[in-house]
Amino acid sequence: MRADTITAQGMPPPGRLESAYIFMALLLVTQSLEPLLLIGSTTSDDALSDSNPASLLSALAVYAVAFVILARRPGQALDTIKSNPLLVAVFALPVLSIAWSVDPGTTFRRAAALVMTGVFCIYIAQRLSPEEFLRRLLLALFVGGALSILYTIADPQQAIEHSMINTGSWKGVYGHKAILGRIAAIAVTVSVYVRPRYRWEWPIRWATIAIFLFLSIESQSRASWLMMMGGFAFMFLIAILRNKRLSSGIKLTIVITLGLSVLAAVVLLFNFILTELGRDDTFSGRTTLWTGAIAVAKASHPILGAGYRAFWTDAGAGGVREYVLDWARLPAHGHNGYLDVWLDLGVPGVLLFAVFVFVTITRLASRVLREPGEPAWAAFSIFFFVFLLNNFSVTVAFKHTDIAWIFAVLACLYTHGCVSARLPIATRLRIPQPRIEPALATASFQST
Repeated sequence: MRADTITAQGMPPPGRLESAYIFMALLLVTQSLEPLLLIGSTTSDDALSDSNPASLLSALAVYAVAFVILARRPGQALDTIKSNPLLVAVFALPVLSIAWSVDPGTTFRRAAALVMTGVFCIYIAQRLSPEEFLRRLLLALFVGGALSILYTIADPQQAIEHSMINTGSWKGVYGHKAILGRIAAIAVTVSVYVRPRYRWEWPIRWATIAIFLFLSIESQSRASWLMMMGGFAFMFLIAILRNKRLSSGIKLTIVITLGLSVLAAVVLLFNFILTELGRDDTFSGRTTLWTGAIAVAKASHPILGAGYRAFWTDAGAGGVREYVLDWARLPAHGHNGYLDVWLDLGVPGVLLFAVFVFVTITRLASRVLREPGEPAWAAFSIFFFVFLLNNFSVTVAFKHTDIAWIFAVLACLYTHGCVSARLPIATRLRIPQPRIEPALATASFQST
């Protein structure tokens, strides 16, 4: 049997039926099925909520299939779980928070969906290699982008925002301009780093780049433009790390120097950048929201948090209303994923998330340095960067059925077992080894 006809787990590759399932699952997690979830909802925000019944039920149905497939070989799934105690803790803490949640029902439903999202990630990691995952994701993203253009032409009333704030912004099939912008950043990265296997994948690759660059512009999502620019800059840094002519020390020194330089420039030009992006130093009033949320959390549950995804419920965030009286309603999240980790999961959640981020970054850096010829590691590094950047403006950490969180978990799973890369500031001094002449080497071999 050829080596490419079996998966990394020694199992036959997915057949047509399972491939169709994976395709539909990827459409779901990339939120390309939002128009279907909008049926029966009064507003698009209802469908975008992670407590929306249609979203929860469809996600649980898809994840149940992955659970059944994994259950056919429970030993392998259990081995993966046992060898990833960090991820076990990441998914266990939200479940444990049901015990102290201010809204146990909401926490239970969302925690159950989060755990099943973890099951789906294990399934993907066991059934698809990183390269194969990117290839299948490329097709799902291409279809989602093409459907967005067709949907906008067929029903501009639903596919284009008509509110006073975001008038004219395209949403496509994704339900919100910010989601479209984030998917655009991911789609371009996938298209750049995917390794096509069939001839028909090459035109799809370039078409996906063209479609999502266009959709990113039409979305008018400034945050997505920032993610896109950051992604391109990160591609340049990754290209340096993948250079085979330089030592690891020199490559890391260059990358760290450039990274710190960019960070310093952003700090110095922060107000100018905000102005150019159409924002002010209050982030469109979000600082007031954050001030209220912090005050309420400190007074009510500063250590353990309000429970997973329970803070921004009526039971958890009622007091925040006094700080944002001019808002039409309280948001479903804090517009800052790092703050929401503390609001929901308290100090344990912050510490656990920090460890998760550090470990994943270390593993990704190690993979890029040790396997520079594998574009998948560059792709997952940029995905993780986009995840961290996106988490500043919208909660994607610990969010079930979200492609950004799924990428983060898959990055941790795929890179597991790689020896951590050293982080030298300069190249180590290498002692030259004496050169053995071919004739001497041959004589030595023959004498033995």
